[in-house]
Amino acid sequence: MIAASFGLFSAAAGVMAFVIFYSESSRHFTDRGKARRAALRGGAAAFIFFMALMIIVTILIGTEPIRRAVFGPN
Repeated sequence: MIAASFGLFSAAAGVMAFVIFYSESSRHFTDRGKARRAALRGGAAAFIFFMALMIIVTILIGTEPIRRAVFGPN
């Protein structure tokens, strides 16, 4: 369940980055294809970044010393 929510969050971040990047790059590129390719690269980079971040955070929270530091001694 957590992995699915991480994937959903990462996908949403990628889509939002694509929309923002396309909106900005379409103003600077006269060719819409170049703007679309640039926006796809930006969206993919955002997706990969947030997915990697979620994986790293999951691994770190899963380790016992960090779990105790974050959630207490229980």
